[in-house]
Amino acid sequence: MPFATLASFAASSLRNALGVPSTKIPIDGTTFVSYVLPPLVCTFVAALLAVKPHTRAGRIALWPLTTLLALRAALSVDMSLGRTEQKILDIDFVLAKGPLVRHLRPGE
Repeated sequence: MPFATLASFAASSLRNALGVPSTKIPIDGTTFVSYVLPPLVCTFVAALLAVKPHTRAGRIALWPLTTLLALRAALSVDMSLGRTEQKILDIDFVLAKGPLVRHLRPGE
């Protein structure tokens, strides 16, 4: 099986497994709750775990779920609302601003 065929099959299987629609959905209240909110909640929980001691295993366990939910949101939601000049807004879903860093308080 050629690599291109295998890659195409893997991509379509991943899209089906994640429940990604064939065309991007414009952002609205339902789309926000269904697609955008879950990865945001996972990221918030990971941030809370990052400031707590002895939570590395929990953060590692949460990472694949957060990644899959973020990928699902990035592939499913049209943040530009169909305006071609605003397509750059779709990229913001995928880019991380920076790594989470634990800031220890003095005396800890």
